[in-house]
Amino acid sequence: MELEDIPSGGRVKMWFFGVIVAILPILHGVRVLIIGATTIIGRRGVRMELAGFDAWCVGVFFIGLGAALHFHYFWGLFQASQAVSQIGKLASASVMMIALAVVVVRVLIRVLS
Repeated sequence: MELEDIPSGGRVKMWFFGVIVAILPILHGVRVLIIGATTIIGRRGVRMELAGFDAWCVGVFFIGLGAALHFHYFWGLFQASQAVSQIGKLASASVMMIALAVVVVRVLIRVLS
């Protein structure tokens, strides 16, 4: 999915991917924000527990992911809403990159110090 891509499909694809699939990462992100903790599972079963601000950033990342899916598939399938789709995807991608960068830097600082 590129920012300027326009998806192809009809109403089924618009509602399935743009609402039903998009809501899953949003709900997970909201859950992480409410609980204030999350676990990231890596290779060979390695687990990294995140809490507080780090977990909050991961939750924001997932909300941004769901929003990007929503803007791409739901608003992207309306010809009249192409500008809304592009701006929404750009904003969602920005939020995701910032949240991910903050978590990576904070974890690396903690691991390397």
